[in-house]
Amino acid sequence: MKLLRLTEPERRWAHAAFGAIFPAVPELDMPSIVSLGLDAFLDDFAASTPAKTMLGVRVGVAMVALSPPFVLARFCTIAGLSDAERDELVARLAASGFNPARQLLLVLKATGALLYGAAPEVRARLLAQQPLVGLTRKPQRAA
Repeated sequence: MKLLRLTEPERRWAHAAFGAIFPAVPELDMPSIVSLGLDAFLDDFAASTPAKTMLGVRVGVAMVALSPPFVLARFCTIAGLSDAERDELVARLAASGFNPARQLLLVLKATGALLYGAAPEVRARLLAQQPLVGLTRKPQRAA
C-alpha cells in the first residue's frame, strides 16, 4: 500500500538507524545492512505486513531519528551524527529506563534482522564461523 511506504526523510533516518543497529564489521567481513537493499526490503515489508506493524516501524524510525537532542544533547537528527555518535545513541536508547524507547528499538532490531539474517552473504559468513563455545559432554558419575 502506497500510504505505508516511508517518505524520503524517513528513508534517510531509516538508513542511519538501521545502519547503526547493523553496521559493517570489516574484521569479520560482515556488510552493513544498508548495502543489502534496505530500501527494497522496507518497500516489500510495508506491502506485506499489517498496517499496525508498519506503523510501529515508522514510529521506531522517527523515535531514533529525533532522539539526539534528548539523548546526546545534539540538536540534529540521527542523519546528522557521525557513525560513533550513532552507535552511542543506539547504545543509550537500548539501556534507557524509558520502556517505550527500548521497545521501539527492539522493533527496529527485529525488523532489520529479517533482512540481515536472510542475506546470502551474511548467512554464508555466519555459517562459516566456528562456534564460540565448544560443547563437551561431562563424564557421568556412578550413583
